Amino acid sequence: WFTSEFLPYLKEWEEYVKSCTNKTARERKRMCIARETIKGLRITGKSTICYCKFTSFIIHSFVELVEYIFSNIEGVKVFFSERLTQDPIEAFFGRQRMRGAAKANPLIGNAVALLSRIHPETKWLQRLLQPCYTGKTSSYAYQTL
Repeated sequence: WFTSEFLPYLKEWEEYVKSCTNKTARERKRMCIARETIKGLRITGKSTICYCKFTSFIIHSFVELVEYIFSNIEGVKVFFSERLTQDPIEAFFGRQRMRGAAKANPLIGNAVALLSRIHPETKWLQRLLQPCYTGKTSSYAYQTL
């Protein structure tokens, strides 16, 4: 649906707005969503076509979120996606990389250990991720529920 219907719809919308020559540039800009948003959606869509699992997960999660909001929350008529951001999460993991000094790519266990020092109520998460030995191998994996 996203790549077969929604992205073509966005392109038609954008072309229609461009064809409104009787409007000023400012009016045309207000008639459509931001170019950056359209570009981001197209890039995300292309990633999905390439079957990038992570991006596909994000798109499906976003679509499911929007469907959930409109179908399960009464009175919602408009949804502004620019209010969604993962900046706090990216900032948190950026700080973990800085604190790790030589570790440019810290493991989830490193981040959880630091998080449990900051927020003691998350100690259960650290215990959940303790290494455990599996099967007949000498390697270890993280415990899961």
